[in-house]
Formats: sequence, structure tokens, C-alpha cells
Amino acid sequence: MPPLILADEPTGNLNSKTGAEVIQVLRSLNERGQTIVMVTHSSEAASAAHRVVRIQDGMLQHNGNQVSQAPNGSSAESAIEAPNSREGT
Repeated sequence: MPPLILADEPTGNLNSKTGAEVIQVLRSLNERGQTIVMVTHSSEAASAAHRVVRIQDGMLQHNGNQVSQAPNGSSAESAIEAPNSREGT
């Protein structure tokens, strides 16, 4: 198993049923210890993650608190899934 899966808009061009299946596969991998970083514009896909970090108006935010300035004023939403055993790190 790779140490990290990067999922860039994994449900972006899919119908809702297929998108839900992709999210379920990612969740299943995560439950088995796989770390997943998912970048998405979909709030529904992001809601499947353990942690969500948002980039809005060029500012990186976690739990509604500004963390730092994002590069190039990006506005994508990043959903970050880490294995449950590492959730606090």
C-alpha cells in the first residue's frame, strides 16, 4: 500500500451514484490505515473526510480559523483524511 493517496477531484466528472462509490472506496482504504489527501470543490465529497482544510480568498483555514496564506490566492477546498490512529497529528 502506498504511504499516501492524492485524490484530485475524484468525483468531479462523475454522476452522483458513481461519485458515492468512489468516496466509499476511499473511506474503506482509510479505515484500513491508508492516508488520503483529497482536493475537491464538492462540499458533499469533503464531508466524508475526518478533517477539512479550506482555502478561501488566498487564506488557509482549518475549523474556521485562519492558518496561513495559501499560494497564488487559491480557492479550492482540500479534504484531508488521515488514518484514525493518526488523527491528532
